[in-house]
Amino acid sequence: TLGKVQAPAPDSFRARFDRAFFNFRDDRFMPLVRRALDYPGATVCAAIGGFMIAVSLMASGHVGFAFVTGFDFESLEANVEFSSSATDADKAAFLADLERGLSATHEETGAANLLGWTTKYNLATFADDRMTGEQYASIDASYAFEESRTASPQAFVNAWREKVDRPAFVEQLTIGVDGGQNNGMPDMTLVLSGDSIDSLKQGAEELAEALASYPGVSNVVDNLPYGREQIIFELTPMGRSLGLTSDGIGRQLRAAYSGARVQIFNENDAELEVRVMLPEEERNDLGRLSQFPIRTAEGNYVPLSNVAILYNRRGIDVIRHTDGRMAVSVSANVDPTQANAIAITQSVTSRDLPQILDRYNLTYGLGGKSEQDKVVMETMMLGGMLTLVLIYLILAW
Repeated sequence: TLGKVQAPAPDSFRARFDRAFFNFRDDRFMPLVRRALDYPGATVCAAIGGFMIAVSLMASGHVGFAFVTGFDFESLEANVEFSSSATDADKAAFLADLERGLSATHEETGAANLLGWTTKYNLATFADDRMTGEQYASIDASYAFEESRTASPQAFVNAWREKVDRPAFVEQLTIGVDGGQNNGMPDMTLVLSGDSIDSLKQGAEELAEALASYPGVSNVVDNLPYGREQIIFELTPMGRSLGLTSDGIGRQLRAAYSGARVQIFNENDAELEVRVMLPEEERNDLGRLSQFPIRTAEGNYVPLSNVAILYNRRGIDVIRHTDGRMAVSVSANVDPTQANAIAITQSVTSRDLPQILDRYNLTYGLGGKSEQDKVVMETMMLGGMLTLVLIYLILAW
């Protein structure tokens, strides 16, 4: 029973702690509470002032914060997109250079961090989009668990990145940590929307340059990759005077190079399609394209070079849409020891992005983790306001 509990000895730790605690309560804390109750106006003003100072420090970026919405096992990855001019030898040489840099970093950090790695051809991941094709390649490396590693994954990646020389035939290169906090999602994602694919690509490239200028930002990529070289034609005044249109010339070229269907017949329950096109030798000889005969409205034939201007341009490999409009996502990772993703997003959207939007007639929105952060912030602000209202109602009841 409580009656049998013995008082602690005067020199014991419990007795000394109780005396110190009671002295603090009676001589420090209670006088402060009585003074706060005697001057309620000053107390309320001090509380509001402290709250405003805290909000101002976060809003100005002096005190950064980041939301962590999940966690996954950590690994390292390098993703590469090569240009159409890269040969197989160029691709193999660059991937070998990436592996040498990875191995050298492993040795420099004590040879205890990597469990192994795999090099993959024709496969890469950019901004959480799985890309396939001969222009892609990637390296996936398994990383040691926290109790046996000698360097953090981000420090290892930073050292690996410094050893890589990016040649001109590499379109995009990302070296980063997969998994970890937020399940490996990019720390920030901005989505541009517009009606012109060329304007979207130019705006995405300028936005990527703006993001890359901030300290601690790496792996800035967009999900609107360049494809192979395309031959573009534009009608000349002579072509228009002959009654030709771009659609008409396009149909004639498509029929000649892709084939025009002339018959369908059935054989043994199989439907067979017969197409007529140019011989393979002529279709593979681009030098003959300018001399391709174009039929005019009057039934005459003229060379393509007389009625259209031909030029080469790099095409877009994948065109994406958001809410019915063409869109591109620009993503980046942020080193939390150097910068804050939310602060950089606010800075870019207020300083750099308005000029890009006006220049190319685009609109923007948030995507990925940036959109999640915005939703969480709005929810927390609403929850905070409701909490204050409920506290007031409870106290006033």
